[in-house]
Amino acid sequence: MRLLHADTLEPREFLDDHTPPYAILSHTWGDDAEELTLQDILAGEPYKPGIGIEKLHGTRALAKAQGLDWVWIDTCCIDKTNLVELSEAINSMCRWYQQAAVCYAYLWDVPGGINAHSSQEFRNSRWFRRGWTLQELIAPRRVVFYSTDWTRLGTKAQIASVIEDITRIPYAFLRGIADVRSASIAQRMSWAAKRETKRKEDTAYCLLGLFGITMPMIYGEGGEQAFFRLQEQIMKTTRDQSILAWGLVPIPSGNDPPPRPSQSLGFLAANPSEFANSGDIVTNDTSSSYLDLLEIHGGDLRASVSLLGCGEGQSVDLFALLNCKPQRNPSYVVGIPLKKVATPGPDGGSHQYLRPRGSHARLRSTLKLSVIEGRSTVHIRNDDPQSRQVQGTGRRQCAFVYDEDDMADLNLDIIEVLPQSAWDKERAIVTCEAPEYRLDPFIPGGISQRLQQQLLNPSAPYPPLLRGNPPATSPNPLHLPKPTHVRLRHKAHTGQNSNGTPADFHLTLWFKQRFPLSDYIEPAYAVDTIDRATKALAELMEQPFDATQNKKLADNGHLKLGFDFSNVEGSHGFYILVPNTGEPSQETLDRKREALQRAMNRTVINGGNSFKLAAGA
Repeated sequence: MRLLHADTLEPREFLDDHTPPYAILSHTWGDDAEELTLQDILAGEPYKPGIGIEKLHGTRALAKAQGLDWVWIDTCCIDKTNLVELSEAINSMCRWYQQAAVCYAYLWDVPGGINAHSSQEFRNSRWFRRGWTLQELIAPRRVVFYSTDWTRLGTKAQIASVIEDITRIPYAFLRGIADVRSASIAQRMSWAAKRETKRKEDTAYCLLGLFGITMPMIYGEGGEQAFFRLQEQIMKTTRDQSILAWGLVPIPSGNDPPPRPSQSLGFLAANPSEFANSGDIVTNDTSSSYLDLLEIHGGDLRASVSLLGCGEGQSVDLFALLNCKPQRNPSYVVGIPLKKVATPGPDGGSHQYLRPRGSHARLRSTLKLSVIEGRSTVHIRNDDPQSRQVQGTGRRQCAFVYDEDDMADLNLDIIEVLPQSAWDKERAIVTCEAPEYRLDPFIPGGISQRLQQQLLNPSAPYPPLLRGNPPATSPNPLHLPKPTHVRLRHKAHTGQNSNGTPADFHLTLWFKQRFPLSDYIEPAYAVDTIDRATKALAELMEQPFDATQNKKLADNGHLKLGFDFSNVEGSHGFYILVPNTGEPSQETLDRKREALQRAMNRTVINGGNSFKLAAGA
């Protein structure tokens, strides 16, 4: 690891068994322009104004006062331009925090002079909501909290009860009385359920140390895919079935609101938030009975479980009873919903099951169980054969396939696509997540049969749902898709915005369902201009998506650009019309759009060019 000398700021690399005592900093990132980097240190310019220099000065002063000659700060000690070094650092970071003589937790948004036991500012600090600070809280033996002016607020041991209330991490793990490895997988996942990271993939990467896992960093793969890989790696090292106890609905208290349908597809959770209600789930003692089978083989899960008939709806046939239970209510066990999708053939084999999308895990009383099969090995598929997906993603996707030659004829070039995982440049494919409407048959009170019939019948007089907006009283909220953002550059001109900065076109693509429970989807888009010199496209990924945006024409100073889609016969495909001659009025575009909608087999409209974006679901 690379350390900084607290006095001279000399960076020096040490082997693990020769590392001197050092202090380590835990913090939340500020503005990138203000954070000090290793390159700043090496260039002898560690004094640029901003939060970075405050962190460096504060850490050095504390370390020297406590007799420590070396410090570690991630921003200054990791060369983030070196992907190999960055990957090694992320895989080693938890161990580095464990081995530190002391960890300084710097809470820049907490004022000095407050009482950590009673201060709301302390409880609301951003530090408690960030993904990376979870392992930085748990791993070090000694953590000391400091306010924005470096006033000491207390140690982890002194305010453990307050931290437990904020983070829901049990006191015993915070104090080191219990080894964190004794916590179930579900418990540890629940501690990260409400935490966020700037990069989606870091939602998984920041948990590597918490589970003792190492794996390569693949930025651009997407948050869900990274979290899938994390769970697969965990399953290689444990038989703790609580890793399947996500999407759990707690025992109803009588006035609980209906649960939101789970967003995950397959037997793996899509993100840590699916474990929000699993903080009390612990594993049963199996030392004297059996070792649970839990392994991924050929992309499917093989697990040793007991099966329970449910009789709660056509979407689910059985519940698989996991070898885990709520700690405070041990007379219950966790059951995950399954639907049978394949039966053994004449030559043998085994039943195959699927965990239906939108369904929830349930707590089942051991006093009222009616097990229809003894403990057996089941095969659970990782995807829904009825939901078409793009390989490597966890949700149903729809793909736009564009023609690069046609793009070149229009002097348009795709510069970037976000999320990066949505762009297969070699195959000329851009994907979008498809919308989903799902009914959860297990919601207390359920949905009336009459309403279900109305949903399934497009001609039913239920205008709000037919417009794609479920009523406010519906227990099944609309699952809006995540849009894909595309930056287009018109190579023939150097367009500028009104403020004089060069402008590209920003195309937002998404799909929508015509009505609930329908597989018929249609494309939607909005187009605008975007400054070339900014990172505005990346910033848009962090903003809430507005599915009502309706800007259909953009002007970069030289070209007015609008789009129209029409079906490609025989597939979920679409033509896209890109006017590139003159400056057609909105009325002209509307007339062309109406003409496209009237025709089943669309053709190119005079005055514009078109190319195919074959959108296959």
